[in-house]
Amino acid sequence: TCRRSYCTPCARAHAAAAHTSQQRRALASEVLRARLQTTQSMRSRGSPIQTVCAAAACACVRAPAQVLDEKTLASEFGVSRTPIREALRELGARGLIDLAPHRGGIVARISLDQLSDMLDAECEMEGLCAALASQRMSAVEKGTLMECHRQAQQLTKERDETRYLDINQQFHDLICDGAHNVTLATMTRELRNRLAAFRQSQSEAQERRLTLSHDEHTRIVDAIQASDPDAAHEAMRRHNARLSSGILRLLRAGSQN
Repeated sequence: TCRRSYCTPCARAHAAAAHTSQQRRALASEVLRARLQTTQSMRSRGSPIQTVCAAAACACVRAPAQVLDEKTLASEFGVSRTPIREALRELGARGLIDLAPHRGGIVARISLDQLSDMLDAECEMEGLCAALASQRMSAVEKGTLMECHRQAQQLTKERDETRYLDINQQFHDLICDGAHNVTLATMTRELRNRLAAFRQSQSEAQERRLTLSHDEHTRIVDAIQASDPDAAHEAMRRHNARLSSGILRLLRAGSQN
């Protein structure tokens, strides 16, 4: 290490390192921005879709065999039947309803035991994604994950739940991609998508929900940055297990009323 108060080679090395760090940060921001644009575009195509999905998910446990009629739902939301039809198709793909031609859909029956099984599987599968990501993510991928987490922190402070949900989706998608295992990532995403509607039914206070989620994400990010697969797996598993417990608690209470 050079001990002189001023050393041209050292100064140049520090400047180059700072420039490289800025470039990585800029690249991470650009990658995240592109991913978010896709997510926000999908979200804006039909605002009733998420609400219909969440309601139908609860109905799977509370009121199976309920009919979801296109015309009735379109009238309720004040929209055309096209976005409602898209929502019903999405529900059908998730296995939450049985589609009925020209009628809409009939809510499928999912027992609390079945739902608990799916939530347990998701905990372990996404935990494995986090463990693999801690070992396989590139520097750019880790930088993008850090940038995603940084933006989520700001949205948590602002209590901007809509934008936080977009960032949260990217956070989990980045970790799935970072596992560099297409089969595992595909299966995990499919299960997360099927369970997404149940998460939307959570009733926990917004501020507490966002703060808890962000704190848990911090532990996941720290473990991945430290290349610690065991800690990454456990942090992700605990994060999803808390959410799963909240969903099951809410649905059990509802089924007893």
